[in-house]
Amino acid sequence: MLSEQGLPQDVRLVLRERIRDGAYTTHIIRLVASILGIAGAYAVADSNDPRALNLAVWVGYVYGACSLLLLLALWRGFSAGAVGLVTVVADTAMITAFSTTAQYNPSGWYEVMLAPVYPALTIVFVLATLLQYSVVASLLAGLVSALARWMLLEYAISRPGVVTGTVTNWGPAQIGLDDQYVLLGVIFVTGGVTATLGRQVRSILLDHATQAVRTRVIERQQDYLRRYVSPQVAQKIIEQDDEAALESTKRRVAVMFVDIRSFTPYAAVTPPEVVVDFLNRRFTEMVDVIFAHRGTLDKFLGDGLMAVFGAPVELKNPGHAALEAAADVLAAVERYNRDRRPGEPTLRIGIGVAVGEVVAGNIGSLTRREYTCIGSAVNLAARLQELCKDLGTELVVSPDVLADLPGPPRLPLRSVPGIRVRGLSDGLDVLVLGAAEPSRVSSRASMEILRRDASPSGTGGFMLGVEDVSGIRPAPAIPEVPADPQSAPRRSVTKAPTTGSTGSSGSGIV
Repeated sequence: MLSEQGLPQDVRLVLRERIRDGAYTTHIIRLVASILGIAGAYAVADSNDPRALNLAVWVGYVYGACSLLLLLALWRGFSAGAVGLVTVVADTAMITAFSTTAQYNPSGWYEVMLAPVYPALTIVFVLATLLQYSVVASLLAGLVSALARWMLLEYAISRPGVVTGTVTNWGPAQIGLDDQYVLLGVIFVTGGVTATLGRQVRSILLDHATQAVRTRVIERQQDYLRRYVSPQVAQKIIEQDDEAALESTKRRVAVMFVDIRSFTPYAAVTPPEVVVDFLNRRFTEMVDVIFAHRGTLDKFLGDGLMAVFGAPVELKNPGHAALEAAADVLAAVERYNRDRRPGEPTLRIGIGVAVGEVVAGNIGSLTRREYTCIGSAVNLAARLQELCKDLGTELVVSPDVLADLPGPPRLPLRSVPGIRVRGLSDGLDVLVLGAAEPSRVSSRASMEILRRDASPSGTGGFMLGVEDVSGIRPAPAIPEVPADPQSAPRRSVTKAPTTGSTGSSGSGIV
């Protein structure tokens, strides 16, 4: 017997749902059978005794009402297995009572025991227990039906005037006991065969339930994954075996941080629903771009986001994919600023991109985890994004990204040497979009500002400090990384309105 013990909860629920559906079907069939039985009794009323007709009609009504009550019990949540066992008893009682109606006809008890319709009905209703997907119900149906038929036989041959013999005789009428015993055996064996078939059917049903659950799980996984990766990447992860694809591993990836500049002041004076709608629309555009370049959305960070290229699905040139995505994000921002609706703020962002080895995997607590990356490349990309405002640019890239480019970059990048980045002991040569603009360099005392290193070591690099930047100029002799003239978008740089040489102000997000 196939037990539900040891089955996953989801599989048990699906299996019970299918069994309940089968129970509903069988009871609807029984309701139809009771209606057809009543109609059949009236159809042959002329050839039957009126008492036989009345009893047959009442049996039909009672059986129909019983089937309706059992159907209601299922609808109210009663166990399909328990209702199925009661149904077996109801079927046997109905067939037995229906058989006895023929005693009032001219052939009397000979018709009760010899008419083929009654044992045929018994076998049909035993077979109907297949729809209950229960071995117990099928075995019980065969046993109870054979027992009821045997009791009916004993009662019939005890009636006065009933002649019995070894074989059946129709003229003069004689009930053949051997034939009746064979019929009892056939009914009982039918129950056993039905139980065997029921076991096979239940096994098939279990496989179907398991597959249905697996399909649901896959659909949930795909829905979950598609929030963070493109549909193509999500499908590849599912096909590769999600556990293997998302296991902890070291990967060479490109990490991109995007931040909307000066968003907090805007949010402070704007209705919450407007703020959320603005962020949702901007993030939707950015995430679509990331997915288009086979990137993974790692997380949203308030008014920014973190994306990874090369995990969980490996990319040959993750730096190239990240830089292409950055170019498209900047193009989307430019389109927004050109086409923005009245009352919407000007949008300015900062993007940091770094390439390096990270640890990628499901990280978190026992109750909540998320797929993310940790490592120096993540920290560096975040620091480079922070430098965007200090350097007066929208994009700062680590030099390792160039190794992944198949040709000239789409964007005009310039190298800024010797930048001291928080967390690094040595200066770092970085790539920035266009030339650093002094009028857009932050002058807040709490910010780290670029100044020339005047230390006795004479390294000639830049270091991070705090000073008045009214006279700061871009580093001399900054070499330019030429952009691809075919693919580089035409960009116009619009400076934010400034007050003095060291500060900036405006009504938009700057």
